[in-house]
Amino acid sequence: NGSHGLHPATTNTYSMLYGTVILAIVLLITGQPLVVPTGEFYLPALLYLSIFGTVIGFTTYLMLVNRIGPN
Repeated sequence: NGSHGLHPATTNTYSMLYGTVILAIVLLITGQPLVVPTGEFYLPALLYLSIFGTVIGFTTYLMLVNRIGPN
């Protein structure tokens, strides 16, 4: 992706958007409800994993691969 001029943050954003749309389509097709647990530790843990584990983690990884190459 780096050789094609794609920025890691943009690539990561599109990847997450595609994943969200595909998940929504699967939920609609199968008729499964989207259930969000209401436990006191669930939402903070979800936010932590979403921000640090996904957004920052994947973007940093893609930037590293862009700089040093996949090998």
